[in-house]
Amino acid sequence: MSDARRLVAVAIDRHGKVAGHAGRAHHWQVYDIWPGEAPESVYRLALDEQACLHEWHVSAQPERHPLHAVDVAIAASAGDGVVRRLGERGVMLLTTAESDPLRAVKAGSPAPCQRDCRTMSRAVVARAIGIHECGLAEAWIMRAAARP
Repeated sequence: MSDARRLVAVAIDRHGKVAGHAGRAHHWQVYDIWPGEAPESVYRLALDEQACLHEWHVSAQPERHPLHAVDVAIAASAGDGVVRRLGERGVMLLTTAESDPLRAVKAGSPAPCQRDCRTMSRAVVARAIGIHECGLAEAWIMRAAARP
């Protein structure tokens, strides 16, 4: 397992379930994950209308969004622009079919790598369910492994 602490933000709707789209989400539950320990809910972000990722990243000065401080963001879906822009700031965005935020976090927790991920490009941020120890998304690892 990875020995790195991670902050994971999950987009949530008004019912406390995983929100449908990362770019339009106004509420995020942030979990603190220490290696070998259960995820702990530590705070909630409530964003104004103009502060959702879709609006923020296309603004004239898209620096320093509160989600740029987390390691991983999770939502039910996300557009390529949001995935790319978060990735440029070191935040991996994952999509999930889970509706429960805590289960989504646990599904996105680091898993042992079975491939030599260190040789693959870290420039591509892929949407996936699992994060490997190396920090690359599972879908990218599988796609890269399939190449000749």
